[in-house]
Amino acid sequence: MRGRVFGTFSALAMAAQPIGVFLGGAMVERVGFQPTAIAIAVAAQLLGVALLFQPILRTMERPPAEPGHA
Repeated sequence: MRGRVFGTFSALAMAAQPIGVFLGGAMVERVGFQPTAIAIAVAAQLLGVALLFQPILRTMERPPAEPGHA
């Protein structure tokens, strides 16, 4: 099952790359490189912060710790 999930995720990521390149190129043509790079960096940071507040990450089951391992 894990292989199918990762395979699907990888396929979607690879399919999205040409779209991102096209949109990034169009944005560079319109507003320039530096504003585009800043916008991409801000978007990546916002997505990272948004992931911190996802309740599913706090409620996931953790494997039991083995005795003697800190």
